[in-house]
Amino acid sequence: MKRVSVVLVLFVSLAAVVVAGDVVERDLYIQGRDLAKRSFTAPNLSFDLYSRGTIDVGPLIEGVNLTKGESAESIYAKVDMQRQRLYPDEEIILSITIPEPVMISAVAGASLVRSIYWWNNVNPKNTSFFAQYYSTAGTCFISDIKYGNYKIYANNGNGKWVYKRRMGAGYSWGGCSYGTYALRGFEGVATIDSVSDIVMYFFK
Repeated sequence: MKRVSVVLVLFVSLAAVVVAGDVVERDLYIQGRDLAKRSFTAPNLSFDLYSRGTIDVGPLIEGVNLTKGESAESIYAKVDMQRQRLYPDEEIILSITIPEPVMISAVAGASLVRSIYWWNNVNPKNTSFFAQYYSTAGTCFISDIKYGNYKIYANNGNGKWVYKRRMGAGYSWGGCSYGTYALRGFEGVATIDSVSDIVMYFFK
């Protein structure tokens, strides 16, 4: 379980960076905590894992083989299975980018270009998270607010964050944004200490 497969060593590029404080990137913003980012790349897709630096991500990706035609769905399923077994209460983000889109039959005329799975999203009072990506459609699912309260906002591609609703523990929420190709996204602002699970998809 502790070894990293030879295939991954030979074919996957891995970089680990410990970021202090806020994580501010082109399409992902995490406020108020230190997370380590590990990046894995292959010709057909790439993915990033964010977690505390003390977490060994080797076992999380043990079943992932990017040379064998992995999809966003298969990577998610394998990482989540190991996450539930090893680190069920840890904040972990899996962000997958598909540079050469693969058609998704459930969304006519659209293809998945980015998926973000955010487990145990931790937001102290008055901190926020957001994710955004250039796309023609985006969806956000907050599947479980374990405790706390969030104000939810969406950017529909016009550069403005629009308030959607406020929701607390025990509730779920889903929203979408679509239109012309633009930078779209979703944001949550914690009004008290809050924890939730979040999934986002962006299509082109």
